[in-house]
Amino acid sequence: MAQQLASSGALALLATAAALLAASAAWRWTKQRMAQHLARRESRGSRQNQLPRPNHQLLSSMAGNWERKVKAGAPSYSEQFRILKGCKDYDILSTPYAKPSPEAQAKEPGARAIPFSDVYAKSEDRPLLNLETTTMSKDTARIVNYVYCFMRFAIIAGMHVATFFVAPKYFSWGNLGMAMGVYCATGMLGITFCYHRMLTHRSFKCPKWLEYTCAFLGANSGQGEPIEWVSTHRYHHLHCDTPLDPHSPYEGFWWSHMGWLFKTEASLIDYANVQDLKDQFFYNPYEGFWWSHMGWLFKTEASLIDYANVQDLKDQFFYKFLEIAFLPWLLALRPYLTYTYCGGWAGLVWSYAVPMVITWHSTFLVNSAAHVYGRRPYETGDLSTNCWWVAAVSWGEGWHNSHHAFPQSARHGLEWWEIDLTWYLICGLKATGLAWDVHVPRRRMPSEKAKALKARQPALVKLTAKFE
Repeated sequence: MAQQLASSGALALLATAAALLAASAAWRWTKQRMAQHLARRESRGSRQNQLPRPNHQLLSSMAGNWERKVKAGAPSYSEQFRILKGCKDYDILSTPYAKPSPEAQAKEPGARAIPFSDVYAKSEDRPLLNLETTTMSKDTARIVNYVYCFMRFAIIAGMHVATFFVAPKYFSWGNLGMAMGVYCATGMLGITFCYHRMLTHRSFKCPKWLEYTCAFLGANSGQGEPIEWVSTHRYHHLHCDTPLDPHSPYEGFWWSHMGWLFKTEASLIDYANVQDLKDQFFYNPYEGFWWSHMGWLFKTEASLIDYANVQDLKDQFFYKFLEIAFLPWLLALRPYLTYTYCGGWAGLVWSYAVPMVITWHSTFLVNSAAHVYGRRPYETGDLSTNCWWVAAVSWGEGWHNSHHAFPQSARHGLEWWEIDLTWYLICGLKATGLAWDVHVPRRRMPSEKAKALKARQPALVKLTAKFE
């Protein structure tokens, strides 16, 4: 009887996977046909398939506004938002600007302090880091975006329901150990080691087989495929805690934690800063594995996104081989093997939902809590902090102020007592020859000087560092 139920469950999973594959293919085909039709209809006199031309007059005007604001005192986050609101100039949206003044933001009408912190947040009409669509009408793009936002909500809500209401029914120490093992693999190896420190910041190099394996683990964390993740994080560093930051706590704690995933406009998001991933078929979500895995859950206008800013992730032909190999794995083979050999539904919940939710929030806390709570030993101009309890659950990512001071550093815990498990892993790989060109600050700021820098410096001061 048990074998019959297992076989029935496996067949149901296979049928569901096949249906999802067919629905995904049909949806993509429909969107492509719709986009082509609208492009032909709107081609006359339009600027289809072109990025907006730089508006140098607006750029000069904005620069003048900024100079006046800085002379009178650094502008608040909300003031910067009002200056940038409505801007669709590609050059402006790709240019880093001075950080807003926390003191000015505290005086902004309607701004409220995030509990137990000195950060004052005021929700604005987000987002700003967008370009208007060029291949479909704005109304159509808005509908497409609503569908994707609903998908995001459904998958995230479903995983939380499974974790908090279903998983306890199947609790065992073995299942808990399995969940922690998957959390370690997807969270540390996939996200912090691969997505963040290697692909985003290029703080070290490793063999391609190891890079690809860890990238696969990162996709299994449910945080999207590498191109989007890396691009978003590079934009975060370029525009950290300004109105162009995808997830600044100036918009509110919960916005920076996960609210930013559910509010996007009908726009073309240009991933120009991760061109290195765009030409690698292994990483390209619209031509292979990553799209079919989780990328479709975390997209706005999937058929429209131009990954011009991720060229460094696009140039490897090897990944094109994975288009066929990984699609059956993600949609059929993996659920079947998990259900059959890992304890049925208990295995699915504890090896998929539970570690995914834990990894989500350990990463989200870096975006939220590590920009609100903790110490700021380095003057970076933004809100990043060194938060020990975030570092404890995120494999060392919580030493976030140190990371923003030295973003290319493979080591985030710069003091001897700042535990950084991902750094220890990199050191181990370096000792065995599996990691090289490891970047660390050649000289770190002494602790005494760091303590003296608690008082904020002018917003235009930039911190630079040499690496070895």
